Amino acid sequence: MNPPSILHVASEAYPLAKSGGLGDVVGALPAALSHLGESAALFMPAYPWILDEVSNVSDLGLDLEVPTGKGPVSARLLRTTLPGSGVEVILFKSDPLFNRPHLYGENGDDYPDNPFRFGVFSRAALEAVKALDWHIDIFHVHDWQAALLPVFLRTRYEDDPHFAQSRTVLTLHNLAYQGWAYPGVLEALGLAQSLFHHHLLECHSLVNLLKGGIIFADQVTTVSPRYAEEICWPDKGWGLDTVLQTRVEHLSGVINGVDSTVWNPSSDPHLPMQYSLETWPEGKAAARRRLAEIFGFYPEDTRPLVGFIGRLTGQKGVDLLLDVIPDLVESGGRLVLIGTGDPHLEGAWRDAAHRFPGSVAVRITYDETLAHLIQAGADMLVMPSRFEPCGLNQMYALRYGTIPLVHAVGGLLDTVVPATEENLALSRATGFHFLDLSRDNLVATFRHAFGLFADRERWSRLVSTGMQQDFSWEQSARAYQNLYHQVRSRSDRHMPLKFLPLFPRPAERPVAEDEHFHILQAFRRPYGEAVLRLMVQSPTNLFSYWEIPEALRAKMSATTRLMLEDLTSGSRETVPLDPAPELGDYWFHVEPDQAYQVSIVDEDTGERLMESQPVRTPRDRPSELWSTDDAATWVTLDQISARAREAFLERYRRLLEFMGLARGFTKDTAPSSQDLGPLPTSGGPPFGDVGPPWIFRAPTSNEFGISSMFGRAPSSDFGPDSMVEGWR
Repeated sequence: MNPPSILHVASEAYPLAKSGGLGDVVGALPAALSHLGESAALFMPAYPWILDEVSNVSDLGLDLEVPTGKGPVSARLLRTTLPGSGVEVILFKSDPLFNRPHLYGENGDDYPDNPFRFGVFSRAALEAVKALDWHIDIFHVHDWQAALLPVFLRTRYEDDPHFAQSRTVLTLHNLAYQGWAYPGVLEALGLAQSLFHHHLLECHSLVNLLKGGIIFADQVTTVSPRYAEEICWPDKGWGLDTVLQTRVEHLSGVINGVDSTVWNPSSDPHLPMQYSLETWPEGKAAARRRLAEIFGFYPEDTRPLVGFIGRLTGQKGVDLLLDVIPDLVESGGRLVLIGTGDPHLEGAWRDAAHRFPGSVAVRITYDETLAHLIQAGADMLVMPSRFEPCGLNQMYALRYGTIPLVHAVGGLLDTVVPATEENLALSRATGFHFLDLSRDNLVATFRHAFGLFADRERWSRLVSTGMQQDFSWEQSARAYQNLYHQVRSRSDRHMPLKFLPLFPRPAERPVAEDEHFHILQAFRRPYGEAVLRLMVQSPTNLFSYWEIPEALRAKMSATTRLMLEDLTSGSRETVPLDPAPELGDYWFHVEPDQAYQVSIVDEDTGERLMESQPVRTPRDRPSELWSTDDAATWVTLDQISARAREAFLERYRRLLEFMGLARGFTKDTAPSSQDLGPLPTSGGPPFGDVGPPWIFRAPTSNEFGISSMFGRAPSSDFGPDSMVEGWR
């Protein structure tokens, strides 16, 4: 066994395990890197179906005892190879954690111990390479399931000489999935409670595994350059935009590749006729006839056929697509759709097929053969995604001579060249964009595409240009290879809080008075100018943040104060800033439905050195959901469907039960939903469209030894009675 220099750590890899695009990427990238001369291997869980169905699994004879806060987890290391590539795969066999029928959950619910399962898995990768005596240059970890590996490496294993040269790369395949966990998971995994801090792994009073990976990894990548930009924006950052802004220097995007052994019309076994650039008209006609047989279309129908393949969820924009079906049919088109997802949308699409027989065909399933037939037999593929980190279907479509119609976001924008007159004249166009996600824009794009479809000569040139695009994994692997070289060449490995010990050291009180400055400095946002911001965090809490350049700091004195002004009543609250730090933050406990502004003032002269923008706290009503943007946009429960409202209230009840216990309330005194009001809407799983829980008012400390951060002085959140309690 030749030791690899690059180890991919992931929860899935096609064809061993797959739930989506993550599995496709991890199944293909190590092999592509190997073809370029890199020594790459894969570490993943030993799921039971792998052991049952893969014939060349061997036992390495190595037992692991993975340390956790609950005691060691016993496991076994097995070996196999990725089918078709020969890439070495180390399987982590732990029956209590991974001997389950599915990857992440059953019957629509996540396994409740997922954060612990994959936290142990992340640490096990480090223990495994020590047991194998592999010296890894690059740990390439994927998504939240492996995001704790950089955290472990820079905390528990920081002084381990075995990893002195190791670096980490974290790839974000979909930022919406972040790995939320209750605070107790840190202790359970053997990580210090000091990590439960809003500059580290704490997020909305929970632990966010992906946030930890973003902060501690040496390099963060996404699956397209555009998506790397978008996730730094407040409306697309899923609550982590400000964290990602701190890593912008080491944040990049690499387009995923297409597995040409699976998606190639010239060798595709699923097609009735294989075809190439020269024979695409005949090959697509044969596939269209097969689709007509399966879906009941009239075989000689010459109307343009639009395909959709994917999950039936709001993210994929299928609700908008559903709204424009009458216009699509009226404009002379027809549509075939396969996919599964939201039961409400599944039912709506079945109804659409009944309302438009002969023009709309639907199968509520995912079938690999049907997916290949639609890619080959359709004239166009529509992807109206609200966000799309990379997307693969549009690249598959181009290989098969099917023209993509896409919402211009993320990887869709990076991979599809719009059919403008200039691009068509220069033979650069490969598809159609619509910039704004609206009914009118989507209808207009269909009509534009149908008009060009009628011009057979120009349409043929469009198809030919698309089929000649190179989205091979070799291109993507070269980009990753260059990235690895850059990471290896850096003189210092990334340590976000180099001044701050992040795990217990006996008989040591590590935090000094000036530690606050160093911690904030590590997370400084790239403003470069004087900044004083005031942000609404809940109906009764405001968060202020400041950066004070040296010239302004020279004007400050012992009488300088941070002043919160109630613009409604005129009352004021001041906090000493002596000595005034370059960077700082502060939380204020305030009243709902009031206007506030924060200033830095000289109490003696009354001079205002800096002022924030005014904000208004919302009314504390249980019928409202909180948005995370600074303007505090609100959505009322009566604006969402009955089904969504029922799901929201059920999650609310679960959160109340947890937060009541975790924050010092008893079951008898825990507040009800009528008392607590809004929840934030950002976040993703496990909270679905509702997001992570509202930060409930609580005592100043709790069973985890962490400050509740309400009404605290700026220095208290680093004091011995708050976040460092767990270090003793």
